[in-house]
Amino acid sequence: MNRISPFPGMVDPIAYVRSLACQVAAMYPSCLHLEDVAAEGLLALVMALRRFDVRRGVRFSTFAWARVRGAMVDLVRAESRRRRFVMIQDLPDLPGDASVEDDAIDREIVDHLHQGVSLLPARQSQYLHGLLGGHPEVHVCRGMGITRGAGRELRERAVANLRRRLCVDQKDVISATA
Repeated sequence: MNRISPFPGMVDPIAYVRSLACQVAAMYPSCLHLEDVAAEGLLALVMALRRFDVRRGVRFSTFAWARVRGAMVDLVRAESRRRRFVMIQDLPDLPGDASVEDDAIDREIVDHLHQGVSLLPARQSQYLHGLLGGHPEVHVCRGMGITRGAGRELRERAVANLRRRLCVDQKDVISATA
């Protein structure tokens, strides 16, 4: 049974969106699942249909491409920013007053963090040092020969271990000063 597509000139709009989602996922490092990117693309495709005007002489697929791809890229970028922020918040409070604008204290905190990362198991340490060095997650994963999914799992374990290690260190500092 042949179904008529509500999208002008598109036989299979889902395949069209999924193809664009694969392209976007390959170009932008992200922790998003392909299905989430494709779902955002389908919403953008429906919105493009509402705005499409056949009288302009442009094919619908051409008109929709920029809107669908743009919505996907916006989602990936927003999620990437959100995840970086959440990852920074996941780190425990370090000894010292981070609100003090004293370079010596700031350097001490950063050094303490790097020392804690260095004490983690080798793969976890390598992964976090890569991220702390400003490298995108996808590059760190490629350099280690792991998938992004494995990288996310490694990061979760590393942050949990780092949190435990730094909290123990913080308790030691507090008990030593008491």
